[in-house]
Amino acid sequence: MTHVHLPCRGESHIDDSSILPKAVTSRLKPLDESIQAAMKASEGNLQCELGNFHCPEQVIFQDRVAIRDYEFTTYRTSENHGVVFFQAAAGSDSLVPGMVRAIFLVTQDRTEHVFLAIHCYLAPPRSLPNPFARYPEFGASLWSSEMQKDITIVPGNRNIYHAIYRDWDYKIMVMKPLNRVHLHVIFNEG
Repeated sequence: MTHVHLPCRGESHIDDSSILPKAVTSRLKPLDESIQAAMKASEGNLQCELGNFHCPEQVIFQDRVAIRDYEFTTYRTSENHGVVFFQAAAGSDSLVPGMVRAIFLVTQDRTEHVFLAIHCYLAPPRSLPNPFARYPEFGASLWSSEMQKDITIVPGNRNIYHAIYRDWDYKIMVMKPLNRVHLHVIFNEG
């Protein structure tokens, strides 16, 4: 059994490693075709964001990962931790909701990168009035309950939040970003 210490808020650190994603490691496995195609399609953007990076053929898949002391999982592992809002692009203020299909670790040039493969929720029809538009500080918005078929690759260094959501109408949900689960656990390698 391998124990991984995840720092608590307020703990002093010598470096900024506490803001980096933390994952439990396992064996290398090949990327499936749809995730690899999404990685290749976003490879240029990932190189701009991460530096010298190239799309791998094999990765270490995870069921869960800690990013900035919050636990995120694949949707299959936990629905509560597998629906997220994420920063649409590096430096962007725009947040997009999605369902985490896969989490994987890539090591290149002795640097570890964590990625989430996400199916984004579609925007609702423009004809649908948004009752939350008058209350931007509340942070809620309407989204379709249907998702894109294409996968979006999100590096773990972007802002990622848990999502809270409820059905609003037929195929429409009200969703809001919220980080609510602070991580104080020990992971077992598996």
